[in-house]
Amino acid sequence: MAKTLIRSYPLGTFEPTIFERSDSVGGLWPVSPTTKGRLDPQMRVNISRYVIGFSDLAWDAIGETATLPSKGSGSATADNPHVPLFPKAWQAGLYLETYAKRYIPTDRIKLNCNVLAANLLPRGTWHISWSIQGIDTTRLPTYGSGSFDYLVLATGFFATPRRFESLLNPTCTIPFIHSSDLGPQSSRLFRSGSKLPGDKIVVVGGSLSGAEAAASIAFQVSSARWSPDTSSTESTTEVIHLASKPFWNVPHLLPDSFRSKDDSKGHKSFFPNDFGFYDIARRLPEPIVPRIGPLEPEHCKLVHGYLHSIVGSNQGELSQGLQMTEELRDRPPSLGISENYSTFSQNGDISFVRGTLTSISGTDNEAAILTYKTADDQTVSIPNVASVVMATGYSPQAALEPLSKETLSILSHDSTSDFYPLLLDAASTHHPSLPTLAFVGFYRGPFWGIMEMQARSIAARWIHGTEIADLPDRTSDAAMRSNQRDPLRLQQFPMRDVAGLSETFARGLGIQKTPSGLPEGRVGMAMPARYLDQGSDTEEADRTMDSFRRDVRDMSGTKYVAKVVFRTLLGRWQIHRRLDSKISSSPSGTFVGEASFHPRVPTDDAFDAEYLYVEDGVFTTDNGLQFNGTRRYVYRYQELCDTLSVWFVKVEENKSVDYFFHELRFTPRNEDSEPNRFRATSSHLCVEDLYTPSYEFTFKGTNLAEFVVEYVVKGPQKDYTSRTRYTRGVRQT
Repeated sequence: MAKTLIRSYPLGTFEPTIFERSDSVGGLWPVSPTTKGRLDPQMRVNISRYVIGFSDLAWDAIGETATLPSKGSGSATADNPHVPLFPKAWQAGLYLETYAKRYIPTDRIKLNCNVLAANLLPRGTWHISWSIQGIDTTRLPTYGSGSFDYLVLATGFFATPRRFESLLNPTCTIPFIHSSDLGPQSSRLFRSGSKLPGDKIVVVGGSLSGAEAAASIAFQVSSARWSPDTSSTESTTEVIHLASKPFWNVPHLLPDSFRSKDDSKGHKSFFPNDFGFYDIARRLPEPIVPRIGPLEPEHCKLVHGYLHSIVGSNQGELSQGLQMTEELRDRPPSLGISENYSTFSQNGDISFVRGTLTSISGTDNEAAILTYKTADDQTVSIPNVASVVMATGYSPQAALEPLSKETLSILSHDSTSDFYPLLLDAASTHHPSLPTLAFVGFYRGPFWGIMEMQARSIAARWIHGTEIADLPDRTSDAAMRSNQRDPLRLQQFPMRDVAGLSETFARGLGIQKTPSGLPEGRVGMAMPARYLDQGSDTEEADRTMDSFRRDVRDMSGTKYVAKVVFRTLLGRWQIHRRLDSKISSSPSGTFVGEASFHPRVPTDDAFDAEYLYVEDGVFTTDNGLQFNGTRRYVYRYQELCDTLSVWFVKVEENKSVDYFFHELRFTPRNEDSEPNRFRATSSHLCVEDLYTPSYEFTFKGTNLAEFVVEYVVKGPQKDYTSRTRYTRGVRQT
């Protein structure tokens, strides 16, 4: 908001003052990999860096003073901030800090400044009072006040975590934390020095934070069991996910077929989820208007159908509780975005339970009993609970405390609603009865680009009286106000329509959309760098667009295929291997068994993700002899180079990496390539023996349905071909 007021209008038109309660800008976003805050610094954002950003700051700007890592030199750090396609939370915080330093004079920002009251004066101006806490927190704060012509509430919607501590019996002493306190290596779920009583960790709350928290804990359990030199303290832990309704789960990268209306031809590459979600071409013909507010049943069914087509099923194969049955599809859908939640659920590493938490009881040093109500009002208990993670989101109510009761009354304040605490116009920026009060980003799931558009529309209204068509006032219509808060029609994110909002704001503000510059005249998606006003830095926007076009070009080939393949390997597979030897001393035969890819913390900082691969089964020679067989490898993924590699494991302890085996080289695709199928090759010379592996991966929707690995091995004492087929489901015979 402040940047728009300062740079989009003549000097002196606006003189904004920013009151920031913390000691840095960025709100809940941490600014380093180790910063403690309300978000795990290593958490990934849910959309690509082309949508999470502002119009005129390229993400590369946060790393301009650092040297980017070369292949094998390690992952991103504070001094080495390579920005991936889906940035981490600490990189988002660094981006905001960089943006503020570039565009906002430091004397405009009052840090450690807590606004105590904002009172409307008779002439429409505002009297603001505040306190300032110095660096020495042992000293009393100082106080100040002043009058301002306009007031903008830009606190965001996530003021305080919703913990529901009243549901915890005071005598119960198990760890009880909010998901915002949960880091990838959090020890809070386990008491130091001893195993917790109980063997169940329950995550409460659905969709985004619930999926992320449950998957994070499942990962920790796996890593504790399958990492070298770790105890098995957590190996028997069961992760239970309790939520009031099922949700669709999608990963970061989706098949390219879902970027268009015709998704029947299969897919040949992978693109970020927002490339499809916010593709303007899906909304043509123009004019495009936003789909915001409560959803009608027919529209709900359409959205459910689209998500079903992406996932590739109704999720019944994951668990019964996650299955999207027909009776659920006339209600607004909920969405989770997690790389591994679906596979963890399918493998039984996460057990989804549908219900509403009612109580947690227990006594000191004992496991707890968690009680919940089912959809049909039955009471069910979960015994032997070791800890509880509340993935129940945030409440915006604390952000409204400075406003007077009179002001809140005009805004139809509802202190019990965390979806619609206020009833504002369709743009969620103002109320017509309070023309000098405005809101930016005060709604669930705000996008930075839409907040930038909100800021532009607020300034244009104050200076020119500009109103945005197709975003009408809905505050005076009693029926519309009632519909907004109808719990059966509430969207998970009421302002989720990035394409519709971007296009509507742009029309109202006279902003011409920058051409996508994509091949074949493709329209492309709505992204902030395409919507520039008179105060935008066009060079920065051009950098973003150039990077976007390069990524689209590379993703049309093999870029990120390794990332998607690596993600979808996780879990258990049934295997059937045929070995044909041309040397009589090495028997031919068939191997049948099970293989598992166990995720763990990478044992080398040069890699971003790692699996320990374990297979067990029975080998039957062609002459009828049988014996048990086992094999282990380590699979690694490096994001900077988008590479998937396989490594040998030390035989003596079966967990540590021994030495390099091979790296997969994915085959470039062309128009004749089979849809849904991706191939890779490699080679490895082991002394005098040449191993030539080839891979074939077949996808269904977002998931890997099956894959085949073939080795051709030739050497002085070896001449054989091994072909292994991996499938989910029942064991092959």
